[in-house]
Amino acid sequence: MVYARGAPGAANPPPPQMPTKIVNLYENPSTPAEALGVARDIIKGRVENIKGSVQFWPRARIEAGNWGGVQFLSPHLCEQFLELKRGKIFDTRPLSKVADIGPDGVGARTNFDRTDIPDAYAMTALWYHKTTVTQKMLAKWDTYIKAKRGKQKQAAGLWQQRGQLMIVTRARLNTVRCMSVRLNQKALGSLWIPCKPYSDKYSEKTLEKALCAYFNSTIGLLAILGDRSNKIPSYPQFSMHDLRRIPVPDFAALGETRVTALSTAFDTLCDFTLLPLPQIMQDETRLALDRVVTDALGIDPEVVANIRRELSREPSITGKPYEV
Repeated sequence: MVYARGAPGAANPPPPQMPTKIVNLYENPSTPAEALGVARDIIKGRVENIKGSVQFWPRARIEAGNWGGVQFLSPHLCEQFLELKRGKIFDTRPLSKVADIGPDGVGARTNFDRTDIPDAYAMTALWYHKTTVTQKMLAKWDTYIKAKRGKQKQAAGLWQQRGQLMIVTRARLNTVRCMSVRLNQKALGSLWIPCKPYSDKYSEKTLEKALCAYFNSTIGLLAILGDRSNKIPSYPQFSMHDLRRIPVPDFAALGETRVTALSTAFDTLCDFTLLPLPQIMQDETRLALDRVVTDALGIDPEVVANIRRELSREPSITGKPYEV
């Protein structure tokens, strides 16, 4: 873009607010030479030679710290997450505004040891995330824990923060089934973090169930994955900061009937097996969950259907090249 100078003494126009070009490849180059060629095409703007998606994000988004354009190969998913976060699809709030989150797994591993035989306190934890075991929204703790020697005071403080609703902190997206589970009793987590919702209007139990149903629905998956730390897209590790900013329904604005519908969806489907994320299009349990969540949140079913289809094609989820 060229700016012409104005009349003598007139101020020059400001420089253009250049957007950021974001390129996501369908598949990684197979050789160093191929990688150099791709890099040259990107630098020189030869978009037609690039096998991937190209997005131009406004400078204001990037300056605001919004790097959502790198989260998905599909520009549709990137934009849908932005709409979700802005509350354009339904009224949302950051998870930190509706729930206490923590303690993290580092605290549990630092202050507790696992044990097969309970000590006098019979403390429990959901320690592992085995996708061959954790396949339903209703789950069980998997180990007893006891305070490490010299860590009794710290361990006691952490134990007071245990919860029943758990959110995953690490997940291999091509095998994971549940992004959140509700336990049969309160516990701590290692690869899971307790999430304890609060509200003056609804019980903790009701909101736990509603959130678990939401997190495992298609729109909930988009909410969780849209702001992940993206060092390894196929194996995200969610920090406390990542989890606190997940957009979730504004339950105060949602109304009792719809909150109850989400909670009831958990009760109805919690003991049904969820398929791995790459099979989201064939997952009858998740489709049934989507129908309830979509209706409760007042979302156009076509919007969710498009998101589900695009998630099923994402390389970071499938572990395969994007299907053009």
